[in-house]
Parts: sequence; C-alpha cells; structure tokens
Amino acid sequence: VVEVSAGLAGVGGSGSRLRPDVVLRRRIADKAGIRETIPDLDETAASVRNLIRNLGKQEIPEQKIATQMEKEATEGFGALGVDAADVTFVRTADVRYVGQFHEVEVNVPDGHIDRAAIDRAIEGFHDKHKLLYTFNMLWQKVELLTFRLRATTPKAPFEMRRIESGGADPSGAIKRTRMAWFDGEAVDTTVYDGALLRAGNEFHGPAMIEETTTTVIVPTRYAVTVDEYRNYVMTRDEIPEGDTVSVTQKVGGAA
Repeated sequence: VVEVSAGLAGVGGSGSRLRPDVVLRRRIADKAGIRETIPDLDETAASVRNLIRNLGKQEIPEQKIATQMEKEATEGFGALGVDAADVTFVRTADVRYVGQFHEVEVNVPDGHIDRAAIDRAIEGFHDKHKLLYTFNMLWQKVELLTFRLRATTPKAPFEMRRIESGGADPSGAIKRTRMAWFDGEAVDTTVYDGALLRAGNEFHGPAMIEETTTTVIVPTRYAVTVDEYRNYVMTRDEIPEGDTVSVTQKVGGAA
C-alpha cells in the first residue's frame, strides 16, 4: 500500500467578488482526493512573490556600452545585498538578415566589443539560423538590432514577511455574520477580517475571509489554519469510508 500526500496552491485572479476560480480549484482538489489547499489572496501579491523568487536574474535590454550595462547591473544587485563577485554576465544580441521580420538571439563574446567580437557574433548567427531554419545566407548582410546583458547571481537574499502569532482563537478578527449559500442551503456564516487574523488562528467552515482585493470562501467541510506568512491552509475533513460527497457549490454575488 502506497500513501501519497499532496497539496494544492492556486495563483491568479483578483477582485472583491466571490471568485469561481477559487471554488473550481477546491472542486479539482475534491476530485483528486487532495485534502489541503492554499488559496492565493490576490494576483498582485502572487506576482510579487514570483518576482522575489526571480531576484537572482535581471535583464537590461538597453543599447548601451557593455561596461556601463554591467555597472548598472552590479549596482542593482548591490542594492539587494549581492556581492559584485557573485554576479555573472551573459551578453546577447538580436540579429537578422536584412529584409527579415524576425530575429535570432545569439551570444556576444565577453571583453571589449570590437570588430572581431561582432564578427564572432555574426558567425554564431549564421550557425544558429541554419540550426533553427535548416539554411543560412552567408552572402547576405545582417542587422544587429538589440544588445542585451543578462546579469545573474546564484542567490539573491530576501525574507518573506511574517505576521505575529495570536493563538488558536480567531474571535478578534470576526467582522460580522451573514447569510450565505453553502451546499444549496442558506447558512449563518461568520465573516473574518483577513487583516486581523494572526498566525496560529484556527476556525472551521462555513466562513468567509474578506481581504482588500478578494474574498476567500471556506466550505462547510474545511478547516482553516493561518500560518506565519498569512497563508490560509485549508484542510478538508476526513470522509468516512462509504460516504459520498457532493462537490456542487452555489457561488455568486459580492461578499
């Protein structure tokens, strides 16, 4: 017997209205037998998280002297606490044959950009064009359109913001109660203020969590734990063997 443990996290969508995409993810989780889900609070925050994860890479697509581009990249990483010795550079250029409407990105050699470096880049363009399109035109003039410098560091330091602990009791975050539809029935539902929830708070659905940019719906058979990064870890109740569960939920209106 092999036991598989899995979780589901969703990213995308925003707005203050109830979000069908969030409910759909939980339906998918139900179908897949995944008990634990974490909804995203808003697409902007998710995009910022993804940006933070990629702080180890910056691309400067400006047509400037290579040394100036490297200086800007090094200073940018320095502002993030990255040592200049840990930054590596890759130069590229977008090249095409005169009259073409598409370009091929090729590497440009390190060091001083002189005629020899340009010739090596053009030679690389001919080779890559043949690799991509099965032919090249050695007699044709070429255009170098955009020079790029890609600066990379193995690790850009960052730390995600933690929220203060508040114990299991979430009563300090209750805004009000309201009637809402769950599993085809009108239910008196607790509404929580997401900004006031603290790490360690626990509560059970049916419930709503109101954020500035979205509303999180907690279905009847889900329990919520707030973690130190203000994620809402939603865990479905155990289902007794032989029982059937309907995944149909009625969604609509603004919270």
